[in-house]
Amino acid sequence: MEVERGELVKKRVRIFEEEEEQQEERREMLVDTFRVDSPFVTYTEETIESKYEYKTTDMVHEVTKEGKYEWIARPKSVTYQFSTNRALPKLGYGSSSSVTLPWDYDLDRMQEGSV
Repeated sequence: MEVERGELVKKRVRIFEEEEEQQEERREMLVDTFRVDSPFVTYTEETIESKYEYKTTDMVHEVTKEGKYEWIARPKSVTYQFSTNRALPKLGYGSSSSVTLPWDYDLDRMQEGSV
């Protein structure tokens, strides 16, 4: 019984150490900044703007002059433009030492019955 318990403890320690190693690997992957180097992405002081061209094919079923049905493939392209603010939004109220998010505030009010 003691041998089984000892093996179980060793196994749990090994699993814990493996999890610690995986967490350390994830921490090492974090970067301070991230930038896309593409002719379709532009950076300004306030925004990041990008263009994306979505290419697809429309399949159309039509009747020919001879009265036969035929499938026609027509290439199609749609260009999307995206823009996002570079500034991070503020997430709530409070001082730098504690932040209370707005939904926490509403939940407290609901529990008190004042909503």
